[in-house]
Amino acid sequence: MKQFISHICATLCLVLLHWTGMSALDVTTTAGGQLSSRVTNTSITTLTVKGVMDARDFYFIADNLDQLTTVDLSDVQIVACETGEAHYGQIHFAASTLPIGALAGKRLTSVTLPTSLVAIDEGVFLGCRELPSITLPDGLTTIGNHAFAACAALTSVTLPVSVTTVGEGAFARCSSLTSFTAKGITQLASTALMDCPKLTQVSLGSKLRSVGERAMAGSGVKSLDVSGTQLDTLGNWTFVLTPLASISLPNAVTSMGQGAFLYDTQLTAITLPQTPRLGDYMLAGSGLANTLEVNNVDTLGAYVLYNANNIPSVVLSDVVKHLDDKAMAGMIGLETMTSNATTVPTLGEDVWDGVNQSVIPLTVPSNARDDYRAAAQWLEFLIADWLTGDVNGDGEVTIADVNAIIDIILGTTADPDTQARADVNGDGEVTIADVNAVVDIILSGGSYNLPVNTDDLLMIPDVSIDPGEEVTVKIILNNAHEYSALQCDITLPDGLEMAESDITTAERSQGHVNKSRGIGGSTTRTVLYSMKRELFEGNTGAVLTITLRATKAVADGSLITLTNVMLADNDNVNWHAADYSAQVAGSTGIVDATANDRVWASERTLHISTSQPGTALIANMSGMVREMPLETGDNERSMEPGIYIVKVNGKSHKVVVK
Repeated sequence: MKQFISHICATLCLVLLHWTGMSALDVTTTAGGQLSSRVTNTSITTLTVKGVMDARDFYFIADNLDQLTTVDLSDVQIVACETGEAHYGQIHFAASTLPIGALAGKRLTSVTLPTSLVAIDEGVFLGCRELPSITLPDGLTTIGNHAFAACAALTSVTLPVSVTTVGEGAFARCSSLTSFTAKGITQLASTALMDCPKLTQVSLGSKLRSVGERAMAGSGVKSLDVSGTQLDTLGNWTFVLTPLASISLPNAVTSMGQGAFLYDTQLTAITLPQTPRLGDYMLAGSGLANTLEVNNVDTLGAYVLYNANNIPSVVLSDVVKHLDDKAMAGMIGLETMTSNATTVPTLGEDVWDGVNQSVIPLTVPSNARDDYRAAAQWLEFLIADWLTGDVNGDGEVTIADVNAIIDIILGTTADPDTQARADVNGDGEVTIADVNAVVDIILSGGSYNLPVNTDDLLMIPDVSIDPGEEVTVKIILNNAHEYSALQCDITLPDGLEMAESDITTAERSQGHVNKSRGIGGSTTRTVLYSMKRELFEGNTGAVLTITLRATKAVADGSLITLTNVMLADNDNVNWHAADYSAQVAGSTGIVDATANDRVWASERTLHISTSQPGTALIANMSGMVREMPLETGDNERSMEPGIYIVKVNGKSHKVVVK
């Protein structure tokens, strides 16, 4: 019995060794279809090839090795050849290139590519449904059409920066793909990432110039920032039916394809670039829910905003010349409309079909009102004789208009014109909704032409911050007059960032409402108001607190600026304060180097405390400059009331003397 068992075990071992040896094969070959003579068992699952191959060897694999799951070609050199039999219509095959359809449909789970590979031709891995990952060699430049299409197990792709071309449908229908990185490409071809529902992370480098039709249609991408690229062309239907919520585009985009964001219902944020035309259907059915500013656009294509039901307001710049057929049809959420064009834009058919224009205020240039009132379709709007949101009638929409509406809400009787202007949303009542409407107008951006009419000042201290650090800074209001609301623009230098949520109320504004929004570049506009019209307590101290983060070293001489500073009193009068700047530096920069210098005012006395003797330069707002000798310690000088710039040891301070 023992001999029988031993014989059986020996036999099984031989069979196992035979099977293992035949399922994995390591061969060295030369080009010219010689691989077929090296592989005698077509049932192998693992193949390692060394030496030289050409297209004929790859088509031997394609036609015969159906059980193959693992291929190692790392030590292979692919040479050019001409075949007697056409493969996929080709007989000429390039060197260092995986030939067309070479491994399509194989049950591959692991592939190691030649280190000398420069191109992957069309459909090479098409339908390799079990391939979970692929490492692409440095030096690869081209990925052909449909090269990895329908690779259902592929989860992540990172292209070497040497890859400049990605062909049509290259990764289409990769149902498990979650991330795609391509830093070197100049073009993402049509359908390249189409129907990849799990694809949420897409990173494209600065060389990108164009994105083709349906490139990411049906993908899972939720946000995309290509603002740092050279993108100038966005193809038709690029993001159709995706969960895209936000996208940042560079201003260089000159062509926006039709239907690019068609029925992207989660799209809530987009900054339109300086393109001459918005393509047909481009934002139709999108989820945009904020005021849409259409700047630098000549023409709005047909159905461009069709059924974009959540947009409350559209602002057309003065260069808009034409709105095509049904451009804004079905926008039932539209509450206000503004056209800044002095020449009435021409219209296609039924531009606002389904929209109740008669209750929607249309704001137009005062010298063009009669033209709009006489123009077909435009005349159906409610064209008022005032600027929408300008409740106090001073010609600008500011925080003073918010106060004017709150005044009416709290029971103050207003004259008929003010009452009519306060109904900003046109629903027949003056409510908190009108406050929100004006706040939204203010936070939508735009500059102001009001003259500075107060010496009261909103100030921010100098900031010392190093890369990676986060600091909290208080914005201080020094005021002689009493105010209950304010607004300002905060612009940060390169290297500093601040989220809108990082602006909060401070000691003097408890109980006030603070709302902020980015209005372009590194500028954030913030408003501060009280639904009870409560005054800011006292006459000096913090009204806002901001949190700043340094993403990198800030250049010496960088400034944080406060501009468009508007202060509102309880008489609903708007006061425009002067701009203010604060210096920013690292812990070894200007701010710390002069940390012992302090400049302030007490009543009508200017104080300069310094650690070293020298001379201060004092400039008033009219530009007159005087010198003040300094000794170590506290130096005083009597001053007339006003705003002064005091320069001490190379650093400027803004001081208000009252």
